[in-house]
Amino acid sequence: MPSNKPYGTRFWQVVAGLVIVLSALAISLRAQNADCPDGSWSGYTNGQAHVPLSLTVNYGWCAYRDPYMNLPHNECSWQPTASDGGILTVFYDTVTVTQTFHNKFYIGITWVTRDQIIARAAPGDDGAATMYRQ
Repeated sequence: MPSNKPYGTRFWQVVAGLVIVLSALAISLRAQNADCPDGSWSGYTNGQAHVPLSLTVNYGWCAYRDPYMNLPHNECSWQPTASDGGILTVFYDTVTVTQTFHNKFYIGITWVTRDQIIARAAPGDDGAATMYRQ
């Protein structure tokens, strides 16, 4: 026979189920917080070009260098996207005669070991580099 109580047993079962689901979600989101790759890194692109790269990340400031781009001292931010990596965004300006362009350079980071990462700035093997902590 159905209960006339507005908040019967079924209500509390649903509430308990929601609490369990939300707790599991919070735990999984916390597990997706990969560490920022603080430190100095160097390596080469994985493709045929074999281009040397260097990256330094230090408390919100980054330096990036390859033969085509030199960003010596710029603000950057880290956004973890999985338990083993995330997106490093480097902010830099391009100054022209008439204006200044505010740019962003995105580097996808995947942790391999504590001292090794794969950095991806473009699609394909020439856009990915295996880098080692210096």
